Amino acid sequence: MTAFADIKRVCDSVNNKVEGGGPDGRSGNVIFVWAELQPNFQGQPYCAGGVSWTWKHAGHPFPAIDHPWGFSYTPDGVNWAQSHHLWLPNARGAVFHPGDTVLFDWPKNGHADHTGIVIADHGTYLDTFEYNTSPGDAGSQRNGGGCYYRRRTKDATVMGVLQSSKWLVPAGATKPVQPAPKPVAHTLKANPFKVPLLTRGRPVLRLGANMTSAEVKFVQWACGAVVQDGVWGPKTDAIVRTFQKYHGLPVDGVVGPQTLSSLQRVTR
Repeated sequence: MTAFADIKRVCDSVNNKVEGGGPDGRSGNVIFVWAELQPNFQGQPYCAGGVSWTWKHAGHPFPAIDHPWGFSYTPDGVNWAQSHHLWLPNARGAVFHPGDTVLFDWPKNGHADHTGIVIADHGTYLDTFEYNTSPGDAGSQRNGGGCYYRRRTKDATVMGVLQSSKWLVPAGATKPVQPAPKPVAHTLKANPFKVPLLTRGRPVLRLGANMTSAEVKFVQWACGAVVQDGVWGPKTDAIVRTFQKYHGLPVDGVVGPQTLSSLQRVTR
């Protein structure tokens, strides 16, 4: 059995399974992905967690990205893919392969906010399998609370793919087809911007505040900004708001205690 056949088997096993059910997939239901991988994440969106869960159950677990079993925050998947030469942007002529991890950017602001597994690339559209989505093919329908096969137009909302098809290998193989990439370590050493943000004692960070370049770069880094230039402009304000929405925080663009706590959690 090929690696992709293993992935497809797991997708088939949970197809049409409904979890969450409320806005952003939040309700009293226990989401099976988080129940196994990260119980304290119950109530959080689980599209990336679902992708990682699939790989784990197919016998081809992701390398550690922001957690030992893979990644839970979509921008971390993009950053990891780019730093490990496994990122293929959605440019003219790009061909995605079964098993690749597709990243979506619905508002087209350079910030990944949904993900899924490529089943087939038909040129102008993709067949995918996604978690925390809705059935049917209309609209983005992220955070829908269910697990479904989808069909996505291959337009500007598709950022690109983490080319996981390059390192997936048959279950039980003694050697990978190619060396597995080393995981990104989100530690103080790996993140030189973290210390200034956490030791200055500023109550809030926001658009127009008098912040140092290092503080802004940390926020940009933690939120997955493509450009980390230390300038808090409209794009940084937008990705902070996207981060807040994704993590169920007040969407005000202000990095106060709640948002800072979430930033610390996803960058450890």
